Amino acid sequence: MPTVSRSDCTQVDLVETIKIVYDSAASTFTGKLVEVDLTFNACRGIHNRNNDLYAYMAKLFYQGDLTPSQFREAGQIITNTNCDQATRMGLNNNGMSIGYDADAANWTKVAGRDDFFEGEPFGYKAFMDSFFVHSQTAPSEASIQAGTFPVGETPIMMRICYTCVATHRYIFYRRLTPMKDVSVYYNMTAKDNSPSISNRLTSARTRPIF
Repeated sequence: MPTVSRSDCTQVDLVETIKIVYDSAASTFTGKLVEVDLTFNACRGIHNRNNDLYAYMAKLFYQGDLTPSQFREAGQIITNTNCDQATRMGLNNNGMSIGYDADAANWTKVAGRDDFFEGEPFGYKAFMDSFFVHSQTAPSEASIQAGTFPVGETPIMMRICYTCVATHRYIFYRRLTPMKDVSVYYNMTAKDNSPSISNRLTSARTRPIF
């Protein structure tokens, strides 16, 4: 079972109807199951926390139906808290880690943090060169001088954030106008504690400089 933050559980209430016949001549009883009524309800956990598998396991533990080691093992899977840490530990134990395997032929990493950290981010000149000189979508010098970026000459940056909600894990930035200041560079490469930063450093890649 994978590590989860919460798991529902169902309790089965069983009512059986048995017909018993006594044979006076032979002095014997015979029984026959004639009806079974099943009702599915939320399982009843500790402290009235119903429909919660972790609370139900805790109830079994305090009743003496689970050993401490069994309850600990169950708690490592049904955590209720710290699911991210438990998942990371499970991956590490299997030689795996969360990340994104970018094709070096298509993207060049310019900044990264946490699992994506591989060194300090590009300096301003390297950042600008990756965007406006070596990128597959770099604008021509004529476009830069004219101050317009036609189709096919709009530098693209991909931001990766695995801790963001699913809809924001991959964000693509496309430059539509020439850069007149360095704010974009600092917004994309600054650390969390930098003042007035609207885009916290996650992992930024531009089109390749190779």
